[in-house]
Amino acid sequence: MMHLVYATYQYFPDSRTNTFQSISTIKEFINLGYEVDLIYPDRKKLNHKKNINDFYSIDEEFNKIKVKHLSKNPYKKNNLYNRFNYLLSHFIYAFKLKKIISNLIRKDTLIFTRSPFIVYFLRRLNKPIAYEIHQLTKISKFLIKRFMKYSSNILLIAVSPGIKKILQNIEINHNAIEYLETGYDEQLFSKIEKTNIYNDNSKNAIKFIYGGSLNIQGSEKGIKNLIKCFHQVCIENSIDNIYFDIYCSNNEEELDLAIYLDVNNFSNHIRVHKRISNEKFIQELLQSNIGFIPLPNTDHVNNFSSSMKFFEFVRANLFILASDVEANKRFHYKKLKLYKHNKDSIKKAILFAIENYEKDRFLVDEKITQYSYSNRIKVIEKRLKLLN
Repeated sequence: MMHLVYATYQYFPDSRTNTFQSISTIKEFINLGYEVDLIYPDRKKLNHKKNINDFYSIDEEFNKIKVKHLSKNPYKKNNLYNRFNYLLSHFIYAFKLKKIISNLIRKDTLIFTRSPFIVYFLRRLNKPIAYEIHQLTKISKFLIKRFMKYSSNILLIAVSPGIKKILQNIEINHNAIEYLETGYDEQLFSKIEKTNIYNDNSKNAIKFIYGGSLNIQGSEKGIKNLIKCFHQVCIENSIDNIYFDIYCSNNEEELDLAIYLDVNNFSNHIRVHKRISNEKFIQELLQSNIGFIPLPNTDHVNNFSSSMKFFEFVRANLFILASDVEANKRFHYKKLKLYKHNKDSIKKAILFAIENYEKDRFLVDEKITQYSYSNRIKVIEKRLKLLN
């Protein structure tokens, strides 16, 4: 049996999107016949007792190796001390992994990671390494230039055009770079559709949907502004048969939005929900009509963001309302309406979606399957085997 080591500095289980991406990657390698070892740090006190399989609603079994960590610092405040502590802890953890993984590797082992520190220390094991890059800092660029200079067994996976461009600008050989967006889980969509555990929404109310956190890398996504504009559209146009469902990523944000709705006495057509499993969220997508992709106009978003939700919305055949930022403009999707970050533009976009979502209701984007995790991992596996 082929063997994958997924070595990461992420903690599990957790509601952040990046952990779902990692679990989906692991699932696809298992589907290809790999035995998988997930190695991750014990660096956060969890407020729940769910194990990884239950939390992510997955049946596939794989080895989970939790490595002792220096501290349980949540790094909630972005200050100099926390940044230094994070980097130091990350560095020490990556250093420890070399010994741990050297005892696990076999002749057919492949390594997958999202950490430049882990690549730096594991490169000497002389095994093919896939390094999936979600952002680039001065430190990560320094490490990449250093380990790519002397290594020929490392594949750099750029999840956005911005990342690919930066890698090329620091003179990384283009043959070592594979541009692949984050993608979506086709296996999960197909499972839900085949079991018919969702209802056809053709006779139901118009349903807008959003799922995720309120912020990205410290910048607000503007969810409260969307709520306010949606409320005003309903009141000003006397629209009744319409709902906006918001599925939060954690209890704190759900409480924050619930208070915001209550204090401002917003329409009961706006419904805030606690975090639900990814499977249940996709069930909700398949019963919805219009999805929001609100991203702030920041350098981080435009250079590094690859929205898993975007691909899920396209796969669910939704009409999409997205903020007018570069990260939302690189996909040619016919049912996409961009809005500016101001009240008038948002309200006009909402009305446009209400008037137009049914025109191309059954127009399916057949190209979406190229962004499935299954297709993505097959590309990565093929590239890694060429490095073996």
